[in-house]
Formats: sequence, structure tokens, C-alpha cells
Amino acid sequence: MEKQRKNEVSGRLPVRHSVAVGGLFVLLVFYGLVMWLVTSALHSPMKTGFLMAIIIVLLVLILAGVYAAFLFYISTRAEMEQLEQEKRQAEEGNKAKSRFLSNMAHDIRTPMNAIIGFTNLGVQCGNNTTKMQDCLAKIHYSSNHLISVINDVLEMDQIENGKMELKETECDILESVHKICDMFSYQMAEKQLKFSVDTSDVKDTRIYSDQSHLERVLLNLLSNAHKFTPEGGSVKVRVLQTRAEKKGYAAYEIRVKDTGIGMEDAFQDKVFEAFEQERTSTDSGLQGTGLGMAIARNIIEEMHGTIEVISEKDKGTEFIIRVQFKLQPEEMESGDKEKAELQLKSMKGKRILLVDDNMINREIAKEILLSNGFRLEEAVNGEEAVDKVRGSEAGYYNLVLMDIQMPGIDGYEATRQIRALEDFDLAHLPIIAMTANAFDEDIRTAHEAGMNGHISKPIDIHKMLETITKILSIY
Repeated sequence: MEKQRKNEVSGRLPVRHSVAVGGLFVLLVFYGLVMWLVTSALHSPMKTGFLMAIIIVLLVLILAGVYAAFLFYISTRAEMEQLEQEKRQAEEGNKAKSRFLSNMAHDIRTPMNAIIGFTNLGVQCGNNTTKMQDCLAKIHYSSNHLISVINDVLEMDQIENGKMELKETECDILESVHKICDMFSYQMAEKQLKFSVDTSDVKDTRIYSDQSHLERVLLNLLSNAHKFTPEGGSVKVRVLQTRAEKKGYAAYEIRVKDTGIGMEDAFQDKVFEAFEQERTSTDSGLQGTGLGMAIARNIIEEMHGTIEVISEKDKGTEFIIRVQFKLQPEEMESGDKEKAELQLKSMKGKRILLVDDNMINREIAKEILLSNGFRLEEAVNGEEAVDKVRGSEAGYYNLVLMDIQMPGIDGYEATRQIRALEDFDLAHLPIIAMTANAFDEDIRTAHEAGMNGHISKPIDIHKMLETITKILSIY
């Protein structure tokens, strides 16, 4: 698209230039014709009054032509300058995307090489459990980084296409902050960074917000702070509650400050732009796609907040978020966690039909479900799932976990066929989508197909069990 735009701009410039030159040529021809008419009139036996009328008309036409030519020149010049600017912007955009693709290719290969390498080492470990645990830990870390790279690309695509939607739910802002900070505590200690979190100034914690997107912003900020701060430095997170502009709302200021490598003044203006990086992964040995801050800015702006950066080269960087959230009317009951655990225990013995064409995915889900007391049967595609449900008695299966992308009929169509069964109980069997299609649009499509819930891959065990328990407690 950018290449097409660049070619279009380049092609229109010489055409517009030719039109301008052609217009001036026509004006000169017209001027010569007028002068010939005036000369002819002066040498004719016509009356003086009539001659003066002709001269006046011709002068008016000359002035009108000059004025029209002047307007045409001004408009043409302005458009040419605009097209030149668009051409430069298109070229800069192409260069930025090329740098991004180059960096991303490196950033994907790096964790993939680690995963493959440590997998091979793990196979050779034999009975050395210590070495095996070390390999597994490094595989886990590399896998998480690979997922973050892929998520950045997919989420930026959603943002650019205007498909990002925030879903406000009940959550605790400090719970989210501490959750993300706890994720980084080990990495900070491993790098010998002084890591502190101060939330003492926050009074109201229960809010309505899109928890996953808020945590995504915090994750990106802390990831950068950890990444760009050398050993022995410090990273500080501080959350302040400020005065809210609306009644029933709470205003917060979230600061993430590090003593890292900092940024040049020129780059601070570009830090929130997509595809921009001050130092590439290859040059600095630091991984990243250049999308994290662009995603953070878009999320915060969708929340009607602001994000700014203060940085000095070789001194450090501080990101400051200011945002307001609607407060919950009252605190949740303290026994919610115990209640959830009791609900899960009551689900033991329930039979689940697991539908997935990928053997590894089935194996992972199988281990999770069996270890939590569920009974399990498997189907490797949509047709087999429909046949198993159709051939079962009402109540035999309590729930179906349905993959979406499968050979033959996909999960959506399999769900529609189950919903169309003549047996009322079988047609209303709870079905949960379990798929890597994790955007809001995919969740809506799943519900439109007749599914009752959605679980994203890679599987979050806590969220998976929570979703299954919630659906089974309703149906």
C-alpha cells in the first residue's frame, strides 16, 4: 500500500508540473492574439468609441487571464509541496517498517533458537534433574518472550485497523500493579537491580477498567525499564491517587522510573510511534519490536488518559501515566477466593469433550483437566465432535472445549451443527471456544456461533479453570 502511494505521488508530480507549463503557454498564445486584435483595430477605419470599447474588453480579458494564471500557479505550487511532503512521509514510513521487519525477524529467531537449543540439551540431560530444571526454566522464559513479540504485532494490527476495544470489568488497580511487579521481581534480582514499589498513597483500589490492557501497559513499561537498565541500577514504581475531576471516579498517577541508558532528546518525540527504536536489537543486544510504547500510548488514550516520558541520555527514563477510573460502589466480599475453590471442587467428576486437531494442545489441556478431577474424552476434528455429541445420551457430556481452526468443518460450524440437533438437551450442551484467536472480534464470533465462553491459547490455567467452573455452575 505504501509502495503504491509512493508511486502515485511520484507520478502525479511531473503531470502537475506539465499542466502548469501548459497553462502558461496557453496564456502567452492568448496574449499574442489579444495584441494582434488591438493592432488590427488601430489600423481600421472604425470609429474611436468602438475602438476604445474593444480595447477595454480586451484589457479586462488580459487582466482576468493573468489573475487566473496567478491563482492556478499558487494552487499548483501548494499541491506540489503537499505531494512532496506526502512522498517524504511515505518513504520514511517504508524505511521504518523495513527496520521493524528486520528487527522482528531477529527477535523471533532469538527465542526460537533458545527454545530449540535448550530442548535438545534437555533431551540429553538424562537423570540430571538440576540441569533439566535449568533448561526448562530457560525454555519457559524464551517462550514467554516469543509470545510477547507475536502479541505486539497482532495487537498493533488491531489498533491500526481500529478494532481494539476496551472491556471494563471489576478489578483492583493495586492487585494489577503488584501482579506485574511480582512477575519482574525475580528478573530484577537476577540482574542485581534495586526494585521498589510504592503504592502507599492509594486509598481507593476497587475500580472498573480493562484489567488485561492496563496490565499490558504496566508490563511494557517494566519490561523496558528492566531491559534498558544495566546491572546495579534501580527501577522504581510509584502509584499515586490524585484529585478526580468527576464524582464517583478516582484519578491515578503511575510512575515507572529507572536509572538506565536513557534516550536522546530527538528520540523522545518518536518513542510512542510504531516501528521506532533508538537502538536495534542487533546493535545493542537488547530484544524488542519497537511496538511496546505505541501500544501503551494507544491503550492509555483509549482510557482517556495521558502518558509522557522524561529522559536524559545515560541518566535514566521516567514514564508517567495519568488516568481516571470509575469506582466500584462497594468492596467485594473477602470470601470470594475460598468460594471459587469450593466451586472447583464441586466440579470434580464432570465429563468434558476436548476437541482439538493438535496432539500437543490436547496433551496440555488433558493434563490440566485430569489433575483437577475432570473426566475427559477427546475428538480430533469437528466432524468427530458432532458425531460423539449426537450419539451420546443427554447429560453424558457436561461441557465441550472446542478448538476453532481444524481441518474439515471448523469449531464454529461444529457448534452450529450441535445447536441444530433435535434433542433439546444435547443442542444446549455448554460449549467453550479454546483457541489462539483471542481478540474481541473473535470472542464475538464465537458467541454468535452459539458458544458459551472463550479460553485463549496459550492456556492460562487459572483463567481456564475459572471459565469452566463459571459455565458449569450456570448450565
